[in-house]
Amino acid sequence: MATSFSTSLNYTDATEGKVTRYNSSFATAGDYVQVERLLITVAGEIEIPINAAITGGNGPGWVFVKNHDATNYLKFGTVTTVYFAELDPGDGTETMAIPIARGATSLFVRADTANVDATFEIHER
Repeated sequence: MATSFSTSLNYTDATEGKVTRYNSSFATAGDYVQVERLLITVAGEIEIPINAAITGGNGPGWVFVKNHDATNYLKFGTVTTVYFAELDPGDGTETMAIPIARGATSLFVRADTANVDATFEIHER
């Protein structure tokens, strides 16, 4: 069974008062979802191997990340020490959905200044 996602973004330009709305939806062909809730420490980078059911299937497609920490941010990527995204603190309200490379086999995560509690939900493409 495929998974469907729908996103909506409203952007307001404070200078001009202009509101721009972006809406999109997409579906995955694969069935597998990997969920990891981890405490990311400042001791160093953490590797989250992507489950073989995903890498051996259609490959990874989307990762949803939620930062449960109110004061600290984290950074992550698909190559060790190369971070393409940062997620601000949000006490469970700061989330991010991003596509990841089809051939990725791991996520690499690092907390910035203090430990961060975060959830990673990796969907098969």
